Amino acid sequence: MTHRVLLFTAASSAGVQKNIVQIANYLDSSLYEVTVAASNPEAISRKVSEHVHVRSLGLGEERLRLADWRAAQNLTSDIDQNRYDIVHAHGVREAVIATLAIARARHTPKLILTIHRFLPNAWTNRFGLAAMWKRWLGQRLVHVIAVSDSLRMYVMEGWNVPDRRVTTIYNAAELQPAVHARFCKKIFGVPHEGYVVGTIGRLVAEKGVDRLIDAVLILRRMGVRVHLVVIGDGPVRDQLQKYASKRGLYAIHWMGERDDASGLLRGFDLFVMPSHAEGLGVAAIEAMMAGVPVLASSVGGLPEAIGVEAAGRSGGKIMNNPTASNIAESIYQLLKNPLERKKMGQAGQLRAADCFSVYRMTEQVAEIYRTCLSQDACVETLDVHA
Repeated sequence: MTHRVLLFTAASSAGVQKNIVQIANYLDSSLYEVTVAASNPEAISRKVSEHVHVRSLGLGEERLRLADWRAAQNLTSDIDQNRYDIVHAHGVREAVIATLAIARARHTPKLILTIHRFLPNAWTNRFGLAAMWKRWLGQRLVHVIAVSDSLRMYVMEGWNVPDRRVTTIYNAAELQPAVHARFCKKIFGVPHEGYVVGTIGRLVAEKGVDRLIDAVLILRRMGVRVHLVVIGDGPVRDQLQKYASKRGLYAIHWMGERDDASGLLRGFDLFVMPSHAEGLGVAAIEAMMAGVPVLASSVGGLPEAIGVEAAGRSGGKIMNNPTASNIAESIYQLLKNPLERKKMGQAGQLRAADCFSVYRMTEQVAEIYRTCLSQDACVETLDVHA
């Protein structure tokens, strides 16, 4: 029997979109007929297999708005027409829209949420309207998938979802074909003899790129021949470029959003993720998979991703107080110690292959689907890590 699954999101985050594409492509097509609804269906269509259906439900990006009510109406019609067995929302906003749609639909699918990030501060209040919304939503979810243990604890603490209905499934990482480091530097426009410190991600304030700019500026003033490569785009790119120029940092290379981003990682001597908040940190995992050591903030799921608790298996270092001066000092210590960077890179590759493979992630998601479909509700603990 083939079950129909709808995956949908309005997020522009590369990590969320990668997760959806991986699930759509790697689920057993003899068991699941997958449809993806996204705010950018054209981009998704280029990345999924031919057997995956892709459509738009009129979702805008990033925040609740009037268009979301129309999207809920469209989703109600879509659910009744296609009779999905599972609606898998990737994002809290999407889960709210799905809940409203299912309440009006004649057909009732199982509603599963994957939460990829911590919510803005307005949602963290345990009392008042935000708390009521979270509890209301939590009561209507059949299961919640958290992309890190830190997010799982966050959901259990304030969402009125029993721990047996919240499961951690790490996002997977895949690399594009690798480009040789020498050619990467040519692409970046970096001199061959210079160090390359890089970061990849959507350019939003929470990524902390401004303090990485300051850290590299400190190193340049110390005489360290280091260049900063930034791969990604987003709403604060212009602001960051003006900030770097004002501060006098010209050894910075803005690469924009690139489909081959992970293939260029071998051109980095060090990957830095100085985020203020992070659900897991897929870009850091991709760096480890490429054998690049990682330096990251001690926030969200980043310590889990890097494996700071795994003796001899950590793919990098965690910064508890990532000020610009501390970031600069940490970068300097690693750049001057190539043997330590090599050991971290090798350990990171082993950890990434063991914990973050796409096959492991997809099988764990499929186990959630199987259990939820076989019961009126997911009332037992799901041991997907067994």
